[in-house]
Amino acid sequence: MSDMTTPRDTAAGLSSDAIEGRLMAHRTVLAHILAHLQQGGQATQLMEQLDTLSVMQDHQEDPGAVISGPEVIEGNLAEEIRAVVLAASPDRIGLGEAG
Repeated sequence: MSDMTTPRDTAAGLSSDAIEGRLMAHRTVLAHILAHLQQGGQATQLMEQLDTLSVMQDHQEDPGAVISGPEVIEGNLAEEIRAVVLAASPDRIGLGEAG
């Protein structure tokens, strides 16, 4: 196995394409881990918790209201969790059905 150390860098010097590439890499790795756990029947509770986290709890009275501030981050967080969970389908990863 190759050396797993990485340079100590920050997102400040990265282009938006580089940041997107890193985000996609993290999503792919997490999806593969979750898919393998599902295949082994070890992820039921975890997947239920992720499903709960993937829904933004905005408690807004007005469904047409424009969100701003921390709510935008929370919405993006929920969206990214949904993307990871959807990508973690054992069929999408090529593992067959969860066992």
